[in-house]
Amino acid sequence: MTTSGRTGKRLPAVLLLLLLLGLTAAQASAQRTPNVHTGGETGAYHKDFCPALTRELGNAGATNFSCMPSSGTRENMERVRTNPRDFGYGQLDVFTLETQSLSMGNTLEVVRQDDLKECVFAVTKGKDITSFGELSAMAPSMRVFLPPQQSGSAGTFKVLQGIDRNGLGRAGRVTNSASVDEAIRVALSTDDGVAFFVQFPDPDNERFKLVRDLGGHFVPIIDRSILAKTISGQIVYSAQETRVQNGRWLEGGIRVNTACTPVVLFTGNPERVRDQGEKRQQTDIIRTVRDLPIDSLIPRQSPFRAATARARELSQEGRERLFAYSARTRDRALPFIERMIERAAPRY
Repeated sequence: MTTSGRTGKRLPAVLLLLLLLGLTAAQASAQRTPNVHTGGETGAYHKDFCPALTRELGNAGATNFSCMPSSGTRENMERVRTNPRDFGYGQLDVFTLETQSLSMGNTLEVVRQDDLKECVFAVTKGKDITSFGELSAMAPSMRVFLPPQQSGSAGTFKVLQGIDRNGLGRAGRVTNSASVDEAIRVALSTDDGVAFFVQFPDPDNERFKLVRDLGGHFVPIIDRSILAKTISGQIVYSAQETRVQNGRWLEGGIRVNTACTPVVLFTGNPERVRDQGEKRQQTDIIRTVRDLPIDSLIPRQSPFRAATARARELSQEGRERLFAYSARTRDRALPFIERMIERAAPRY
C-alpha cells in the first residue's frame, strides 16, 4: 500500500513532465521558419538569387523565409524533402538524376525553370586535348580534379560519367578538392590533369582569369550523346556559345562552346504538408512565385543576367560541326590511348 501510495503521488508529476516535453516539441515545430536552401555562401544562389526571392515572398506576406547555405543541389533536395515548406535551388541535370537515385518520387515540385543556365567547363594544360572526343578517349589516363563531393559540379561529372561510360566513366584517378579554385590550380599544375566545374559564364569572374593566368585552356563539352541525354524524359543540356573573356583593345574576347543546364527552383509537394492551413499557404506561395516576373528575381543589371544575355544557343549546323569534330578526334586518339593503357598494365 505504501509503495502504491508513493507511485500514485509521483504519477501526476511524470505525466506533467511528458506533457511539458510534448508542448515544447510542438512549439519548436510550430516556431520553425521555412528556409530557402542555396549553395556556398559566396555563390550566386546565396548572395544574389535568394535575397531577391525572400524579398518578393515578404512583399506577398510570407516574411519568415531565411537563406540557408548548403553544399549544393543534392543537400538542398534532402532538406526540402524533410521540410516540404522550404525552397531550394539546383541544377536541372543533378536535380533530375538525384530525383531518381534518392527515390524522391513526387515529394518535390519544380516551381520555376527560367532561361538562366549554368555551364559545364573543363580546363587542362594538355595541348593534345581540344575536343570532348579527345578528353573522353584520354580520361582513363588522366587525373580528374573536381570540387567537393556534394557540390553541383561533382554531381554534373557523375551525370557525364553515366552518359560517357567508356570515356569519362573509365576515369580512375578522380580527386575531390576543397573548392573549385583549388581543383583548377591542382589540375593546371600538371600536363595530365583536367578540372571540371559548373559556373555561370560571366567573363568578369576571377575564376576564368585564374585559368588563363595558369596557362590552361577550355575544352568544349559538346558531344551528340550529351545533348541527346534525357532524364525522366527531359533534355537536361543545351549547347551554348559562352564568353569567358571580354574583348580588349585590339584583342577579341574568348568564347567557349559547351553544354549548359538550367537553374531550377523547387519546393515540397503541398500534399506532404500535414496542417491544412499551411498546405493552403504553401499552394498560394507556389502560385505567387510562379507568377513573379523574372526581373524581380534576377534584376537585369545582375552580372548573371548579363552573362545569360551574351550567351547564345548554338545552331544545328554549329552543333553538327562540333559533333563531327568530337567523333573524329576520339577515333584518332583511341588507338594511341589503348596502347598506353596496355603498356601500363602489370604483367605477370
